[in-house]
Amino acid sequence: MNRNKIFKMVAFSAITIFLSACSTTKAPMSVTDQSKPGFSNITDIPIPQSAQMDLDNSSIMGGSDSWTGHLVYNTERSRVSVIDFLSSQMVENGWAKISELRGKETVMVFMKHKRVATLRITGTTKKSVVFVDMANSNAENVIVMPQTPAKTKNVVLSPQQS
Repeated sequence: MNRNKIFKMVAFSAITIFLSACSTTKAPMSVTDQSKPGFSNITDIPIPQSAQMDLDNSSIMGGSDSWTGHLVYNTERSRVSVIDFLSSQMVENGWAKISELRGKETVMVFMKHKRVATLRITGTTKKSVVFVDMANSNAENVIVMPQTPAKTKNVVLSPQQS
């Protein structure tokens, strides 16, 4: 997936979704047993223990740490708790967060080595649907910085003098 497509997807999502923050309290989530039917070939991303794969809408090629395709699963957890779980667990599993846009539909983009994972989470306070698109990146010389807050300055760009 090229940068332009990712930018368009994130920009489109920003325009079409509204912010919401609803949460219910449940026991903490844990990562599913990878031997659970449907998830046995996927070992490089965290999947909530309560997840059920949507076989009709998933299309996965390969396995282990090199699978590609489209994974869809449902979980009986709130959208907010799934977002928080995936956000922290992806980073713990070595993925660098590239971007995140939270709203009624949340989109998170992660990168690990030369692989890009785009996660889209929708749902309510009682259940969620997670869409994962996994692709290999063709980008050369990609440098992913560690997850630390950036220090920024206000920069004013002026037109170049001719």
